[in-house]
Amino acid sequence: MLYLLLSPYTQDKIDQLNIIEAMYPRELEAEPLLTKYVRKFLTFELMPLQEDDITTQMAAFEPFQERTLHSKNHLIELIRQLI
Repeated sequence: MLYLLLSPYTQDKIDQLNIIEAMYPRELEAEPLLTKYVRKFLTFELMPLQEDDITTQMAAFEPFQERTLHSKNHLIELIRQLI
């Protein structure tokens, strides 16, 4: 299992999470998976990176579905951004 090293949990991250929650409450409520990743990025300092799980979970979103042109490239770019 790979781990993704994120920036330290600071007041800046707390502020960013509060802004996201204030500006996009309906979107976060409608997409629990998206909410999970936003919270992980903004609260964790070390996050496990399981490519198979990310591939499976992101398949729910249109840019990552196999019927979408360049879906594999979108997924590779997402994982590259996470690393």
